[in-house]
Parts: sequence; C-alpha cells; structure tokens
Amino acid sequence: MGKKNRQAKDMELAANEAEMADEAEAAPEQEAAPAKAEEPKVQFDGWYALRSSVIPAIHKKEILKADFKGRKVPMVATMAEFDEALKKYGVQLV
Repeated sequence: MGKKNRQAKDMELAANEAEMADEAEAAPEQEAAPAKAEEPKVQFDGWYALRSSVIPAIHKKEILKADFKGRKVPMVATMAEFDEALKKYGVQLV
C-alpha cells in the first residue's frame, strides 16, 4: 500500500513541475510585450524652444503655459502630448 501512494505522489509532483515550467517560459513573453520603447519626455521650456519657430509670434510662451496648465497637461510630457495640447489651443503645426 505504501508503494501505491508514493507513485501517485511522484506523478502529481512531476505534473506540477511541468506546469510550473510551462508558466515560467510563458511569463517572459508576456512581460516583453508591454516593455516597448516609450517616447522621451521633455519639459515645457524645451518643447517650446523646439517649436517656437513654427508657432506664430502672437501666441506667447506664458499664455501657452497657462493654457496647458489649465488643461492639466503635465509640465514634463512627451512632444506628442504638448503638440496635442497646442492643437486644442487652436494652433495647427505645419
């Protein structure tokens, strides 16, 4: 009777180890997908320095900054976020 129980336990342990190995192999694949390259974040002043030649002079930096704060755009964001906020302000980038 002892041998029967030992064989059943060994079979269960082998099955559990195989399942754990399969899960361990699948886990890196799942983690690798969300880890894509993010766009670098810039400060508002850096973004404005890059875009000031394209933005008409009538739109002052301080006014844009106040509008962006009112729209709750963080002052450290991606270029695309700042460009989208500028579009909502009413200025189209060419």
